Amino acid sequence: MEDIAFVIKSINPDIINLVEVEGLDALNRLNTNYLQGMNYKAYLIKGKDTYTGQDVGLLTRIDPENGAIERYPNKGLSNGVEKSVSKNYYAKFDIGGRKIAIVSLHFLAIPSNPNNINPRQTQADAIRQIAEQLDNEGFSLLVMGDFNDYDGDQCCLDMNDNIPITTVLRDIKNLSNNTNSDDLLNVHQFISKSNRYTAFWDRDNNDAVSGINEFSIIVHILIAPELVQLIDSTFIFHDYDPTIISDHFPVTIRFDFNKNTNTSSSVKIVSLVPNPSGAESQNERITLHNLTNNMITLSGWKVRDIANNIWTINTTINPNSTDIIKRNGQKMSLNNSGDAIELIDENGTVVQTFTYPRANEEEEIIVNI
Repeated sequence: MEDIAFVIKSINPDIINLVEVEGLDALNRLNTNYLQGMNYKAYLIKGKDTYTGQDVGLLTRIDPENGAIERYPNKGLSNGVEKSVSKNYYAKFDIGGRKIAIVSLHFLAIPSNPNNINPRQTQADAIRQIAEQLDNEGFSLLVMGDFNDYDGDQCCLDMNDNIPITTVLRDIKNLSNNTNSDDLLNVHQFISKSNRYTAFWDRDNNDAVSGINEFSIIVHILIAPELVQLIDSTFIFHDYDPTIISDHFPVTIRFDFNKNTNTSSSVKIVSLVPNPSGAESQNERITLHNLTNNMITLSGWKVRDIANNIWTINTTINPNSTDIIKRNGQKMSLNNSGDAIELIDENGTVVQTFTYPRANEEEEIIVNI
C-alpha cells in the first residue's frame, strides 16, 4: 500500500479508478493510513468475481452524484453467449456544470483462450449498453479499466504492435451502431508510440524486465469526442519497477474544464477528409473558409492535433471563399478514427478547436462553425 500511495502521490489526480481491490476495508486502509491529507473519499461496490475476490474501486475528491456509485448488472450478448461483467461500476459527476460519467471495468483475462473470447465480448456488449444509456442521458463518457486486450486501430497500437484477439475495444468504441458521431476515442492515440505500454508480462519468469517485448497495452481509457478538446495532457506513469509495485502502469488524463473552445475567427476550418483514397500522407485535406469580405493571406498559420503535430499553412483566400489545403507529406496526420484539431494563427493564438469522429474512406467531415 505504501508503494501504491507513492504512485498516487506522484501523479496527484482528483479521481482514481482502481481495478484490482480486495474490498472496501482495504481501500479505506489505503486511503486512511497512506493517503492522509489528500482529501479522497473511497467508494466500492462488491463485485461478483468469486474466483479472484477482486473488486473495482474509486478514490475521488469530487463527490459523485447522490454520493454513490452503481454496478451495472445486465448481461451482454455475443454469438448466443450471455454474460454480465463481474467487476464494474459507473459513477456520475457534475464538474463545472458539465455532466461526466465514468464507467469502470475489469474483463476476463487470457483472451487467447478460445473459451474466453465470446464471454469477453459479451462483457463488452454489457459495458456498451450502460455507456450508451449514459450517453443518451447527456453524460460525457470516460470508459476505463483493464480490458485485457489490445486496441487494433492504427492510431492506438502499442509499442510492439500487438493485435487484438477479441473485438472488445472496437465494440465499445463504436457505441451506437447507427452513427459515428458518438464513437469513443482511445487516449493512447495522444501518447507517443514509444511510451505506449501499460502492462508488464514476465515472459521468461526471471523476476526482471528482460526487454521491450514484455510490455503492452491492455489498460485503456476511452473518452467522448467532446472531451478531447478539453485535454490538457495525457501520459502513462512509468517511474517504478513493475516487478515490485504493480505490473500495470497508470494512465492519466488532465482536463482543463475552463478552456475556451469557442474562439471566433475570420477564417475557419469548415470540412476535412481524414481518410482519402490513395496515399493519405499526401491526400488528406482540410477546407478553410474566409468569412470576411476581404482577401486574407495566411502566413505562419498552423493546424495542430492533440499530440502537438502540425501542418503549416501558407495560402491566400479570396473574400467569402474556400481553399483546400492538402497534407502533402507533412508530419501531422488526420487520424481516421477521429481526433481533436486546432487552427492557430501567426501569433500562436488558437482560433478554432473541434473534434471529429471516425471517418470512412473519402467521407467529408463537416465542421459546424
